[in-house]
Amino acid sequence: MLRLQWVANALPLTRFGFVVGKRVAVRAHERNLLRRRLRELVRAQMPHLAAGYDIVLTAQPPARLAGYAELATALRQLLRRAHLERSEPPDRPVGP
Repeated sequence: MLRLQWVANALPLTRFGFVVGKRVAVRAHERNLLRRRLRELVRAQMPHLAAGYDIVLTAQPPARLAGYAELATALRQLLRRAHLERSEPPDRPVGP
């Protein structure tokens, strides 16, 4: 449903990119909706992620029909398998 690619960067933060192609959804508004869902899921996971990576999430065709909870589960599993979760809680609040 999702594919994750990452590479270490020399920055103290983790950056994300989202790819939703026309094979996943022909209509632009469907691709944008899926991209917005992925962006919100990543925002929720940011306090739990290790810093210093560039991560690209690519949606596969089954993601178009998946609900928010299914996407969240898939994302958590991918991050866990890639060992991109923070080993200790953040020392300061994340966000504005």
